[in-house]
Amino acid sequence: MATNQIQALKQILDAESVKKQFQRSLGTPEKADSFMADIITMSTNTNLLSKCDVNDVVKLCSKSALLDLSFSKGEAFILPFKEKGVAKATFIISAKGWRQLAYRTEKYTFMNAEVVYEGDIESYNRFTKEIVWGKKKSDKVVGFFAMFKVLTESGRERTHIDYWTVEYMAKYAKHYSPSVKYDSNVTVKSLIEAANKEDQFGLGWVNNFHAMAKKTILSHLLSHEGDFSDSKMQYAASLEMETAGASRNEQIAANANSQQIEEAEAEVVKPEPEQPEQPEQQPEDKAPFEQ
Repeated sequence: MATNQIQALKQILDAESVKKQFQRSLGTPEKADSFMADIITMSTNTNLLSKCDVNDVVKLCSKSALLDLSFSKGEAFILPFKEKGVAKATFIISAKGWRQLAYRTEKYTFMNAEVVYEGDIESYNRFTKEIVWGKKKSDKVVGFFAMFKVLTESGRERTHIDYWTVEYMAKYAKHYSPSVKYDSNVTVKSLIEAANKEDQFGLGWVNNFHAMAKKTILSHLLSHEGDFSDSKMQYAASLEMETAGASRNEQIAANANSQQIEEAEAEVVKPEPEQPEQPEQQPEDKAPFEQ
């Protein structure tokens, strides 16, 4: 990364108005200073500024600050991509970040998302959500699983579960994710291959399919069955809507409360959703189970 790009980032973060914005979002000058140091570290380690505008990066970081999600703890990250040749970036809440937000509400008692290997699941009924667990046979990735337990208004605990095959996840990513949707070099087949790579330590669908898939299935399940009465959960859902396809926008909006977190610290632009182009075989709303 060019030194002048890092210097430009530091100059923006050194501005008194920017410091005060992060302090208002995070509560204390100490937390704000630590968060801004994380921004510099993340931008340096991922070579982010060589692919994205520095001002756009700071704006996206302000969203993470409003949610009090840490880049260094892996609760959120910024993913650069090209949309029809134009360099852009998007803010991503990881599965760990969604768990953090959910647990803060004190309405969720358990939440998890995991990779499913060959043999882990013997059968799955997508209508009743019943799973017959098996025993792992190999390291071949066959799907992804998410679940959470949430308290109802009466105080009873309800469990929600979902499972997607790796084929379905790859099709879903190719159709909806802007980071791979416009990349002709990324196909459903190559995404399935990426899911089975041993090294899953990078960013994005190609370099860390597991992290993106776990985040996707968990946020999708939350958008259908989750409790969005908490203002920060609502705000997180609105951010998810910004990068999702039109059908997913409608799904999240139908489940999230209309009240939104006050955004005096950061302006979030919410464009009118456009109907995405339909692929020859568009993924269904719910993933079928395939052996």
